[in-house]
Amino acid sequence: MDPALLPKWYTSCYEALALKGLRVLSLGYRRVVDAPADGEFAREWVEAGLTFAGFIAFTCKTRADSRAVVQSLQDADHTVSMLTGDALFTSLHVAREVGICRHTNSATLKCTSASGSKPVFEWEIRDKLGAPVPPLRPFEPAAIPTLARTHNLLATEADFAAAAAVCDTDLWKMSQHFCVFARMSPQGKASVCRAIQQANPTTGTLMCGDGGNDVGALKQSDVGIALLAGHANTNTAGDITEGDANEEGSAEDALNAHSKAVMSKWEEVNKLRAAHMKQWQAEYQKQSQRRLQEETQALMQRGEYMSTFAAMKRNGLELRNAINAENARFMQLHGQVWDSKKDSSAAGEASGLASLLDAPDDAATGGAPIVRPGDASVAAPFTSRVPSVRAAVDLIRQGRCTLLSALMQQQIMMLESTIAAYTMAALSLHNARSSERQMMASSWLIMTAAISFSYSTPLDKMHPLRPLRSLFHPAIILSVLGQAAIHIFCMSAAVQWATEEMGPVKLKEVTEFFKKAKAKEITMGCGEDDYMCQLQSFWEAPFMPNLLNTTVFLVETSQMISVFFANYKGRPWMKGMLDNHALFLSVFICIGGVAVASWEMSPKLNQVLQFAPFPDDAYRYKVIALVCASIIGTFAWDRLCTLLFAPHVFKAMAAEVLRTTFTDLLPVVTTAAKVAAVVFVLYTDTILIAGAAYWFYRRNRNAAAA
Repeated sequence: MDPALLPKWYTSCYEALALKGLRVLSLGYRRVVDAPADGEFAREWVEAGLTFAGFIAFTCKTRADSRAVVQSLQDADHTVSMLTGDALFTSLHVAREVGICRHTNSATLKCTSASGSKPVFEWEIRDKLGAPVPPLRPFEPAAIPTLARTHNLLATEADFAAAAAVCDTDLWKMSQHFCVFARMSPQGKASVCRAIQQANPTTGTLMCGDGGNDVGALKQSDVGIALLAGHANTNTAGDITEGDANEEGSAEDALNAHSKAVMSKWEEVNKLRAAHMKQWQAEYQKQSQRRLQEETQALMQRGEYMSTFAAMKRNGLELRNAINAENARFMQLHGQVWDSKKDSSAAGEASGLASLLDAPDDAATGGAPIVRPGDASVAAPFTSRVPSVRAAVDLIRQGRCTLLSALMQQQIMMLESTIAAYTMAALSLHNARSSERQMMASSWLIMTAAISFSYSTPLDKMHPLRPLRSLFHPAIILSVLGQAAIHIFCMSAAVQWATEEMGPVKLKEVTEFFKKAKAKEITMGCGEDDYMCQLQSFWEAPFMPNLLNTTVFLVETSQMISVFFANYKGRPWMKGMLDNHALFLSVFICIGGVAVASWEMSPKLNQVLQFAPFPDDAYRYKVIALVCASIIGTFAWDRLCTLLFAPHVFKAMAAEVLRTTFTDLLPVVTTAAKVAAVVFVLYTDTILIAGAAYWFYRRNRNAAAA
């Protein structure tokens, strides 16, 4: 358009509409007088010499839970920025609405003039309402971090790239301080993600996008989440941080409460759908069977016997298509579970879940999920099909839990390998071994602890502190080495005590027995597929119970379990030891089992597991002391390493343990206090009533006697 022909109110009207969050299109026209001879209308020719005709503005609502998601991420010490192709002022309004821009004033990077061949850049300050706050501030790249503490920094891709080209410093490294990047191209979004990664190599970037213009950034980011539900007005009514949801506490608590409410509604809808589809399918099948019988009879009367098979196949396809169609129709009417209150514009709209979760091509109706062409999922490793960006929160929670679990599993594997290797070496030096029954029993116990270890789940609230992420961090690697030394010391002490107690004669008998047993190699001739025969062969294998084997087995089993106990670090990122009841019970059942076996509380059990009796109580106490030293010593050493080399992690873990312990014990203490108060009141009242009754009795008795 010709700038000279634009009205004076053009810029002010556009800014006023954009600052309200509206997407504004400028309309123009031209009269075609000299059309091209070839009839081809080039874009440059059509758009030249346009006359301004007016604006068209429309709104695109934000998701109701976007503000809660953004605030949850910020509370967990994550920086949130917006990369968008929208106009600058429209992006600013949306960023304020969802909480990305948290300061009152905003500073926009603008190219104001050119001095010779070098452009001049300045900051344009605007207040909360979007009004300019003069004067313009000079642009100094070194002062960007300071300015970002008090202002929301905004820029368009063109101005930012131009400023980066003329700056003496690397402006791209400062991109992490900007809240909003507007008018971004796909290449520009990817460049911002790459710059943030280069400026912060120890941290990662997470990108959410729903279109083809986000593919580059999704691919470049460390974590990319494709949003397949970036359309329609589902999940746009109200704000979940307002009203009752905010009473839960933080924004993440409100988000969790909203998620539970959505799941509850979804379960109710599924129950209604199942009941409806059961009744509808029964009625439809009756009609379908009647039509099939009539068609089959007609075909047989005409002698077209082979056509009856085609009719049956066609009837089956019609039934499946009808079920899918009715399922989709029902969900369009009842599947809207995201919005507690629907406004008039969305009341007649098809449910978002109808198209996202229960469309005819979805897995819920028997088909495979289809990713439509153009979706951002072609580049993103993760895909969310719900109308919300809360997948970012879920992914961070799961990612932290996965990182912790991987590190803990590596620690456990190293320690268990060390314990097993030293134990086998110690027994082999005396030509002894563990019995098959003992190995099966210990394998079951360790397997129970390992399975319960894998059931750890992330907490419902992200912690601002990041967990350790390297196995070679001093707090981890030194802890592993120290625990290995403690286990080896305890095992060597157990072997020494057992051999001294047995003496050379008994050790020689054990050696001779296992040499003969190995030479005979008694087998039952079991086949490869006869597992019961193989199990019986293991169970009846010749074995001589001895004190060395019994002591080493009990200490080794307790050490294997203590590895899980000492290296399990749940809170503040995932559920703790007390929350993981199966793992907690496995550890203490192991300690109890060692005590039961040591004191021969169940002679039958000791006989089945082929344990040799301990000589006296003094020896029993020494074995129990080794077990406690392995468990308590390794736990204390691991926490000491954490305190010395990762004090911030230790402080967070201790604070979380104290908080949860107080939270768990407070209801118990309160209930106990109430019960004690009631008992005290009843007891006092009973004494007073009994005393008063006795006093009246004595008084009346004395009066009668007088």
